[in-house]
Amino acid sequence: MPGQRAIAAGDPSGVGGRLAPYRAVLACRVRSQRSYRANFALDLFSSLLVGFVELAEVWILFHNVHILGGFTFTQILLVFGIASILAGVLLNDIHWNIAHIGLLTVAIVCATATFAGMYIWAAGLQFFLISGAEMTNAFVYGGRYSATQPAAVWTRPLKVVFGFVFPMAFTAYLPALELLGLPGPQWLPAWLAWCTPLAATWTWAMALCTWRCGVRHYQGGGG
Repeated sequence: MPGQRAIAAGDPSGVGGRLAPYRAVLACRVRSQRSYRANFALDLFSSLLVGFVELAEVWILFHNVHILGGFTFTQILLVFGIASILAGVLLNDIHWNIAHIGLLTVAIVCATATFAGMYIWAAGLQFFLISGAEMTNAFVYGGRYSATQPAAVWTRPLKVVFGFVFPMAFTAYLPALELLGLPGPQWLPAWLAWCTPLAATWTWAMALCTWRCGVRHYQGGGG
């Protein structure tokens, strides 16, 4: 069919044509990392180091208190693990069944999608901001950090911002509540864990709208 040949040939109106710029950017990123392997290793090491430093912060916090937001240290490791390195499942007494296995799988996939969507949202805002990276980092990296903490100790404004506007609580805290059989605080009951795919969808809808609006109105750097 002519239409199918046009899409296969890279017709801009087809799905392949619309995805071509993203594939080009991703390919450039992969080639650059393969060319500068030492830099890639340094980036990987620094990311792992940040994760261990954040874990150390959690340990220090629970070294001084036994329970925070209804969570013990081993229980908060489950939240931290889903959000970062997924290690806490080995230390908690979880009643594993098909529903819980499915929830954990969905939570990890949706958490990855949510964090990726936050980066796209932040990138889209740069079309409208001047040196706005620090502002967006407060929500992107601040949101990632908040995802490793018990949301029960958040103030009400933080529950609104990182619970629903930027749904970080859905990435790890709410799934951990459901897996551990805990009730959850006001505004964030445990059953919301099953709405994690909706939270990821909302994040990507917000991200794509911001990105497409920015690209559509971009006028150039003025150089």
